Amino acid sequence: MRFTTRNLLAVPTVLAICCASGVLGWSWITRKGVELHQHAVTRELTEWGKEYTEINDDASAIRAAEMIAYIRTYYVPRHGYRGSEETERELEIARDTSLRSIIDALERYTGHEFGGDYLAWSRWADSKKQPSGEP
Repeated sequence: MRFTTRNLLAVPTVLAICCASGVLGWSWITRKGVELHQHAVTRELTEWGKEYTEINDDASAIRAAEMIAYIRTYYVPRHGYRGSEETERELEIARDTSLRSIIDALERYTGHEFGGDYLAWSRWADSKKQPSGEP
């Protein structure tokens, strides 16, 4: 094979195309993986929104109060953990709905109106725990 300018330019061009395809392909694969995980998190948040609204004693109220802080920060979309806009919107709706349901149940049970103030709920939960740390 005779090396010509055309042949020499073709090699870097092909390499550039392969590299760009690899980067773009990896980005797509990563985003799809994140979206699948975000769908699972959305389902989990929805389940927690049901589970932790069943408050019938101080122990279940304490667990619900502790979940408020946990849910607020559980797999929040950020740099490096981005899905599609629609998936992230569904995730945040599930988070907000679950938090609102748990807070409403806690307010009914306790008579306190702390709203989304997770620190107030945390202080309340700590005040209800026995010295051993258990309700």
